[in-house]
Amino acid sequence: MSRDKKLFELLKKLAVQSGKLALPHYGKIASQVKLVPLHAHVRETPVTALDHGIQELVLASLLQNGYEDYAFNGEEDTHLKFFFPKELDKGTCIHCDPIDGTRAFVEGKLPFCVGFGLSRVKKQKHDFFASVVYNPVSKQLYWAYEDRSSPQLPLENPPKVAYFKRRLNDAGIKRVESLGYTWGIGASAHLGVVETSLGMRSVCALKNIPVHDALIPYAFARAKGVIPVDVDGKKLTHGLALPLHGNKFDSIPSINYFANKEAQEELLPILQNPNYLHQ
Repeated sequence: MSRDKKLFELLKKLAVQSGKLALPHYGKIASQVKLVPLHAHVRETPVTALDHGIQELVLASLLQNGYEDYAFNGEEDTHLKFFFPKELDKGTCIHCDPIDGTRAFVEGKLPFCVGFGLSRVKKQKHDFFASVVYNPVSKQLYWAYEDRSSPQLPLENPPKVAYFKRRLNDAGIKRVESLGYTWGIGASAHLGVVETSLGMRSVCALKNIPVHDALIPYAFARAKGVIPVDVDGKKLTHGLALPLHGNKFDSIPSINYFANKEAQEELLPILQNPNYLHQ
């Protein structure tokens, strides 16, 4: 078994372990506040002590198992990151989101998850070849390695449910509703991509999104036959060119996962039309 495959198996165990540690605190832990810059915007999001604790648990396990030579792209700035390479543009990179859907976790109403991804760097492009997403509330583990994935089967007829209402102005909302779509509520980007890939929703449309949010579930989506597109409709296939700013990834301006061709043909033109979007 290759080092990457052994690492993947370790990450599956760590995802379940981390979820078990987090679940007793679901809806019960006080939140801190951090500022997260997204391009020209600054928005506040909650972060919990568990975010930091889980990431440190993961980093400690990686060190104990001899993976200190792998690059690590973690959401939080925790101490043990010091021992890993600072460069993200060579070799295999581990992507970690200790709690995706932190606000949902703090409020204890909507599902959250623990997410890991692996990418290989080839010619300054990242091939995201592995996904691990664990939902501690439902105890569902979703994974993919290369073209193999966990056994959940996609629904044949995805419901016409959209989850990007806050990106639209009144005209855009009316346009989507005129096509027969209803609105859903989602808090976790990873679970949004997973559910879209399984035909449980029609679309997961993300804008100005951090790499770990957008691409940790990428390999799972690809294994289920869902390839995301950018706002111009260009497929984002194996080689993803991700610009680096220092030792950090820039946010992805637009990445859209559609459950099927019909949803893409109906909804992508709305996402492309500035008359339907908040300016």
